[in-house]
Amino acid sequence: MWNHRIVRTIDEYECFELAEVFYDTENKPYAYGEASIIGSNMDEIRQQIDMFDFALTKPILNYPDDFTGNVNI
Repeated sequence: MWNHRIVRTIDEYECFELAEVFYDTENKPYAYGEASIIGSNMDEIRQQIDMFDFALTKPILNYPDDFTGNVNI
């Protein structure tokens, strides 16, 4: 399972990223990757934008603390 979420990372500086987050079988985040808007028609593009908007209503995930894996895909 996956969805879009805001992921916070801190290296040299703090960064917030809209990302695709992937979950393990216990529904815990284990990896994330770059989010993009891709669709074969405008309805699919709108659906992606709606998913981005929904991500803003969810709690921010902190990487790596909130993830079970050490994978950034």
